[in-house]
Amino acid sequence: MDKAEVVEDEFFELTRLHQLAVKVLEMMVSRRVEKLFGLRNMSNQGGRWIGNLIFNISAICAEALDNHMTAVQRDHEHRSQIEERRIRNEAAIEEARKEKAFQEEKLRQEKASEGVKLEMVAKKRAEEAKLAALEDERRAAKEAAEREAIETSTRAAFEVAAKGSYRAPHRC
Repeated sequence: MDKAEVVEDEFFELTRLHQLAVKVLEMMVSRRVEKLFGLRNMSNQGGRWIGNLIFNISAICAEALDNHMTAVQRDHEHRSQIEERRIRNEAAIEEARKEKAFQEEKLRQEKASEGVKLEMVAKKRAEEAKLAALEDERRAAKEAAEREAIETSTRAAFEVAAKGSYRAPHRC
């Protein structure tokens, strides 16, 4: 049973008890007045006066009970409003917690995504640096090979020139 059903059941029970209390008080007042005045077997005119008195006292008691039940009902409504406000506040707090958790998770994912992007950029830069180093190494090797080829061809040319300038004496 949820809270609303419990509150409604309590209200109906209070209403039933109120009606029962009014009837009991009417009977009690009627008996007390009769006993007080000892007028149970009075003449018709006196009986009407007692009846009117009992009716007036009963009306006053009923009005007092009605005022009491109105106050009880107001108190019940006030408590219900307080409970509803508390439930709305708890729901708002829970919603705020969920929103905060969602924002924190979103921020965490963005940071993780940013971290992955930075990692990818770092890997790309490392790969570019590696490629640049390999390219530099290849150029250096090519330049070294070209220098070696130039030196070799220069040496060969010097050797050929040296052989060509040293000629044996001519015998004719």
